[in-house]
Amino acid sequence: MKRSDSRKIQSVKNLTKVEENELSGYLRLGMGKQSLALARRILQRPKLSGKVFEDCYNAIDKFARRPREWRELLGTAYEPLNAGERKKARFNMLVFFDRYVKEPNATLYYAPKQITRSTGIVEILLVWNCWLRLKKMNKLAAAIPLMSDAIRTAAYPSMRSFLANAYARYWALRVEIESVQEEKLLVKMLKKNAV
Repeated sequence: MKRSDSRKIQSVKNLTKVEENELSGYLRLGMGKQSLALARRILQRPKLSGKVFEDCYNAIDKFARRPREWRELLGTAYEPLNAGERKKARFNMLVFFDRYVKEPNATLYYAPKQITRSTGIVEILLVWNCWLRLKKMNKLAAAIPLMSDAIRTAAYPSMRSFLANAYARYWALRVEIESVQEEKLLVKMLKKNAV
């Protein structure tokens, strides 16, 4: 490698660090316009660290007037994160898609495939609500013990209330679905007996 190429690479690395530090500073100072302009530039890089991705996310969440318009840029920047950083960033992506995009399928793209005991309570709530909207009754039924446990162990009464409300909506939906199935079966039997 030529010495000049080495200097250029070092210069780019230094510029990258300066921009990342600038973004953190803009966020601390509440400088929205500057934060968003820099976040847009940084998110277009081919690879980011988890910390830088989080700073960009925070800038969008805090200052963007139309956060939904950032979905593609955030999604593209999320993909190349390494597995550990993606796991940490996943929560932010779940919250972003649940809050601003409001498309359950898109939100579930960032969700864990399965709710487990190690899944965070807020993640459980977000995933459960998406499954409810999509009427994924099998997944919900399989997660009942974990949801019950989450309700029981939630540290704050408000979180217990959110979880219990989502849990109750599952049972209401289940009763509604089963009632419709019973009605169809009854109508079918009546038609069969009438003939």
